[in-house]
Amino acid sequence: MVSAQQASTLDAELVNIFLHSTMTVVETTTGEPVELIQAIPLQQGRSPGDLSAIIQIVSEKGEGIVILTFPIVLARNLSAKMMGVKPHTVTPEIRTDFVSEIANMIAGFAKQSLGSKSTKPYRLTLPVIVIGASHEVSSRLWTSPGLILEFRAMGQEFSVQVSFTEQGN
Repeated sequence: MVSAQQASTLDAELVNIFLHSTMTVVETTTGEPVELIQAIPLQQGRSPGDLSAIIQIVSEKGEGIVILTFPIVLARNLSAKMMGVKPHTVTPEIRTDFVSEIANMIAGFAKQSLGSKSTKPYRLTLPVIVIGASHEVSSRLWTSPGLILEFRAMGQEFSVQVSFTEQGN
């Protein structure tokens, strides 16, 4: 769990919903354990990767963005685990589909959790995929409170960046 102090002015409940959703979805679909390594303020960290899924969050409370980022080898290995095939048989298209589908499941799981805790509905977009070696995604929302959640699975790291600005801030 991420504490309110770690989340700074970002809603700790929102962060913890995405933390829990990420761990649950990746562990359930791949059968691989996922460990939270650390949570660091967005402005103090970097989260480069090879495959990213970007999801926008909009509600009456404000707007935000969630970015799930994987190194290409981990995306390949996890997608192979999910499909029950050898990693060398995973094509670039399958890797991309895996990241998109995982992000979609995380968003669905999070939306369900957010909806049960709030009278104001949250809308989450379908994931937009970014592909490119060691890319970084930037957004105007990065001036908002945010965290980078760093995870480890299969001996490699991946991240989830969460940023949300409440209306009026």
